[in-house]
Amino acid sequence: MSLQDKLDAFKADFKAGKPPYNAPPEIHPIMERAT
Repeated sequence: MSLQDKLDAFKADFKAGKPPYNAPPEIHPIMERAT
């Protein structure tokens, strides 16, 4: 699994709110800019 694949999987889990992230929707734009 490449680094980009891992990042894409992390982003999908983060946006879905899967544990342990449980991030509120207002955080998503900030995360998009960071990654």
